[in-house]
Formats: sequence, structure tokens, C-alpha cells
Amino acid sequence: MSKKKPQAKHAQERTVANPSQKTTPPSFKGWEWLRNTHKLSLFLFAFGALLYANTLGHDYAQDDAIVITDNMFTTQGMKGIPGLFTYDTFFGFFKVEGKAKLVSGGRYRPLTPAMFAVEYALFGDKPGVMHFFNALWYGLTVVVLYQVLLLLFGQRAAWDDRLKNSAAIYWIPLLATLVFAAHPLHTEAVANIKGRDEIITLLGSLAALGLLLKGRLPHLVGAGVCFFL
Repeated sequence: MSKKKPQAKHAQERTVANPSQKTTPPSFKGWEWLRNTHKLSLFLFAFGALLYANTLGHDYAQDDAIVITDNMFTTQGMKGIPGLFTYDTFFGFFKVEGKAKLVSGGRYRPLTPAMFAVEYALFGDKPGVMHFFNALWYGLTVVVLYQVLLLLFGQRAAWDDRLKNSAAIYWIPLLATLVFAAHPLHTEAVANIKGRDEIITLLGSLAALGLLLKGRLPHLVGAGVCFFL
């Protein structure tokens, strides 16, 4: 004779929630939009870049002469790129050996001058174009910072029960990124074309950190490339 299941257990099985049914945790009531990180990333990119839209009409600054206007390699356009990667950055400006010693350790930073050389070749002697690209690179840096903070808080929430299903793991990265983007401390780096080396340095470092946090082999290789650049 077959045994019947206890009615209580059968009733309990019927009350199990459907896994496909999406529910909003109580802490997210009114904050659901924070989960749309793709749209927020686009917003942060536009926010960071447009903050420096006023620089598009600016001219060169004093330091720009070293890497752009008075640099014999940059003003050659594409043809000058090998020289930028061969010599210290000051060589293209002073045009003689030994001047690199004016600054302790020299200044071998060929990547951003090479970017300026490409822009000089494509658009000519137009500072507004280079200011435009500075703003775009800054906007991208803001987005990468946001993504790295999301990864950090997401990993923290994986082992901290207090943060699981908490809106804090979304709104804290967003708020921190907005403060970073709007902070006037970055004005010189973005408004001064030569300051792109600082933008690219931070961008590469943040990208390397974000890829390291993902942890897979392709990500580790990408992190090495970003950090090297």
C-alpha cells in the first residue's frame, strides 16, 4: 500500500516562489534605477566630459610647448612618432642631449605625445581639438572609476551579509564618482592639454585594477597591458 505525502509538506512546496519571478529587495524600493549601470555609465561619461566643454575654445598653455607646439617630433605628425619613442620627452623640445637631467629621472612619456602627434597630423595646429580629446579621455576615466567601485562593493557584498541586497553597493559608487568628476582638483590636468599624461596614467591604473578584480587569465593579461601603457 502506497504512502501519501503529508499535507503540510505538500502545501509548503506549493508556496515556494517561482525562480523566474523577479522581486525587488526592500532596500531598493524607489532606488531600482541604480541597477541600470549601463545608462548611469553613459550619464557619467557625458557629465565628466561636458564639465570641460568650456575648454574647447581655449588656446595652448605654457607646458604645451614642451610636448606639442615646440616639440620637433610632435609637429612632424606621424613621421615624428619614432623619435618620441626613442628619446626623452625633453629632447624634442630642447633638441639637444643632456637637457633631460633638468628634471630628476628625466621624462620618458612617449604615449601621450604620440597621441598629440596623431591629432596634429589629422587636424593640424588646432588646440580646440586636443582639448576636446582631453575631455573625452577624462569622461572615460570617470566611467572606469565607477565600474571599479561597483566591482569592489560587489565583491564586498559577496561575503558581507549586511551589504547583500543593499542599495548602498550602487549608490555609494555613483556618489563617489560624481564627487570625483566634479572636483576642481582635476582642472589643471584636463584644461591643460599636456595634462593628458595624468589622465591616461589614472585611466590605465584604474583599468588594470578593474581587470585584476575579475581575475581570469585574459583579464590578467589585459591588466598588464593597461598598467604598462
